[in-house]
Amino acid sequence: MLGLLAFVLTCGIVLYFIGQYNQLSNKFFKPTDKNLFSIEEVAKFSPTPSQRATYKFFLVAVLLFFVQVLSGLVTINDFINWLGVIGIDIVNIPIVISRSWHTMLALFWITTCWIASSFFILPILSNKEIPGQTRLINILFIMLFLLVAGSLTGIVLGPLGLTGSWWYWIGHQGWEFVDFGKVYQILLMVIFVFWIVIVYRGIKPALKKKRHWDLPNWIMYSVIGIPLLFLSGFVAKPQTNFVIADFWRWMVIHMWVEAFFEVFVTVIVSYLMVLMGLVSRQAAIRVVYFATVLFLGTGLLGISHNFYWNAKPVATMALGSIFSTLQFVPLILLTVEAWRFKNMPRFAIGDTEYKNLTDFGFPAVFKFLVAVNFWNFFGAGVLGIIVNLPIMNYFEHGTYFTVNHAHGALMGVYGNISIAAVLFASRLLIKNENWNNKIVNISFWSLNIGLMLMVVLDLFPAGAIQFKAVIEHGLWYARSSDFIDYGIFKKLTWLRGIGAGVFVTGGVIPLVWFIVSRAKFLKTNGEIPKSHSTDEPE
Repeated sequence: MLGLLAFVLTCGIVLYFIGQYNQLSNKFFKPTDKNLFSIEEVAKFSPTPSQRATYKFFLVAVLLFFVQVLSGLVTINDFINWLGVIGIDIVNIPIVISRSWHTMLALFWITTCWIASSFFILPILSNKEIPGQTRLINILFIMLFLLVAGSLTGIVLGPLGLTGSWWYWIGHQGWEFVDFGKVYQILLMVIFVFWIVIVYRGIKPALKKKRHWDLPNWIMYSVIGIPLLFLSGFVAKPQTNFVIADFWRWMVIHMWVEAFFEVFVTVIVSYLMVLMGLVSRQAAIRVVYFATVLFLGTGLLGISHNFYWNAKPVATMALGSIFSTLQFVPLILLTVEAWRFKNMPRFAIGDTEYKNLTDFGFPAVFKFLVAVNFWNFFGAGVLGIIVNLPIMNYFEHGTYFTVNHAHGALMGVYGNISIAAVLFASRLLIKNENWNNKIVNISFWSLNIGLMLMVVLDLFPAGAIQFKAVIEHGLWYARSSDFIDYGIFKKLTWLRGIGAGVFVTGGVIPLVWFIVSRAKFLKTNGEIPKSHSTDEPE
């Protein structure tokens, strides 16, 4: 009751300020000049050496995306043995291995995209190429390669008992999003610190005194925040009390993956909009500031709604449920602003319909950003609030309702923004005559339609049925083989194949083929053009 009451009251307050915010004319959001990044300017763009060095990150990222999806298909095979129908027998692969690959690879490919995209925009932001950046970027790429190869190998060897007493260090720790061995967890933290150093070197010329909330500063803050919150994953050790270990595990998932990733997404979306000439820097800064306050303000206390399993006081859980419910409020802003967001290209150059903006250089990128907007509201918000309400939260843990929310939020939001970053950089790196909007559009629609089909045909209805089973018979029954391997639940799992088929064949495979095949069509090195600096008059 308190959660719903706080939710309604806060919605009213936020909507009141939105009413004031919407009194601002579109001139506030428009760039100072009609400087929409056109196809002609894209063709003329000449990347710097450090920008060219980022393409291998994007290429590896889409390959990791492909392997992550395959590991998800292998995981589902444990439930319905769909590969057995076509004569492929992999029933001896432990689900803990395929599921851990599916989870950790999502972290790896998304992180790779974010690191590479931040490197790519540095010369644009600073209007200069910093000496030595390319060498540092290449070193970090080698570190990422060692991280992915080593951790994935350890995740296989650990559960098979082949790492012996070294399982904790180079095998499988057993915590969600911290599955890899401690050595690789430390390596990831080193990579994050190295990332901060490279970003700071590249962004330093753009940092201005007494302008602490300017866009370059926000990029720096969000990059620092990601490793800072990842520190919570280092608390749990094999001898740590479960209550303490589980608390910090939830910090990794709830504050690192959900809260600070949301902040980083907001910053990157805003900055991409500025770079494409769609919105003014002033408007972007205000949106980032407002969204960050709401996301972190609700997330810091909202985490405690997950503490049913580690003996926290009822009052703590009640307070957490209130603030966790309020996490839906900033996502309402996305829906309120959806119309303005969709029409930003038209606002940027005047009263021109979007369909007539044939000269806009980034139509595919813009579509993926609109998808981020949609899934942030639907996947993270609507599907998230279902599991955040206290009475629901208690019973739904461990059911498909959680899986439903995770797929809608992780792939819908973080996946789409990562692909948008890949396509933004690739559009400027690949020669204009070798770009293919048709393939990218097919991939866009297939990825998002396929994801929605998986949610509608399986994840949500299966979660509802399983939730009902938990209430009537208990979690033990809803998770048992008698329930999962028979009846309507198993039939729904088969139906997920429809969405997965669209997602993989129409979305993942064309995207991977396109990015890999275009590696030989990159532009030559050049100087960063001045035409799309983010500097605007005071």
